[in-house]
Amino acid sequence: MNYYWEWCVKLVPMWVAPNLLTFIGWCLVIASYANMLRYDYTFTKELPSSAFFFASACIFAYSTLDAIDGKQARRTKSSSPLGQLFDHGCDSFSLAFFILAICQATRI
Repeated sequence: MNYYWEWCVKLVPMWVAPNLLTFIGWCLVIASYANMLRYDYTFTKELPSSAFFFASACIFAYSTLDAIDGKQARRTKSSSPLGQLFDHGCDSFSLAFFILAICQATRI
């Protein structure tokens, strides 16, 4: 998907910080799971398909933003160890919400 990501990063203005892209992606992951919790927080009910469509769109946007944040950092020459730590920290934190979303989808 590198061609797609290269195209996407060209759409991002040069003044946008790479950490902002990371943070927006992280917020999308939280929003997708919060939307699922709106329908059921007991993991026992069947969710409407719209919740899963929203979650899939948010996760696709998250993965795109996660892929282009490093490209944006190199493009703007603003890469730093702190930015890399922030990126990996948000990725690690998002994993818990991915697992919860899978549990919600399978009603485990």
